[in-house]
Amino acid sequence: MRLTKEDKDVLIYSVLMAVTIVLFALTFQIKQRGASIMESPRLLPFITEGCMFLLSFAGITQSLMKKGRPTPAKIKGSFLAAMSDKAVRQTMLAIAIVAVYILLGIRYLGFYLSSFLLVLGITLGYVRRIKPYWAVIIALAVTGALYVIFAVAFGMRLR
Repeated sequence: MRLTKEDKDVLIYSVLMAVTIVLFALTFQIKQRGASIMESPRLLPFITEGCMFLLSFAGITQSLMKKGRPTPAKIKGSFLAAMSDKAVRQTMLAIAIVAVYILLGIRYLGFYLSSFLLVLGITLGYVRRIKPYWAVIIALAVTGALYVIFAVAFGMRLR
């Protein structure tokens, strides 16, 4: 049993709503400036998050009205079907690589070293028929460009 279009819509809009709620909570970390909310840097994020919440709520409601009912059996069937597809596996691998880069790489290896490893891994993994030394040169060039942009042009010190 696989997910219908309406089932997928319910899941997508639910994830969007969860992300919106997390962003809303994180917006309170922005320092309040000015006497009112109209003068605060929080205003634009609050407006954007409000629109995201309303759109995701409308999407969930519309999908449920069209009989979108994602059950665990349907989710499992669709997950197994998706994992048998090579393109989906490659996309999930790319998402996992970027997540590791953002969550672990930058924190423990620093921005430039983790960026070098990310570009090197992507170049070697996804660009077919490339010599390894060219992948290293490309990774060095991209990392050098990042250094010039952030450290030299913007004067930002990134670990």
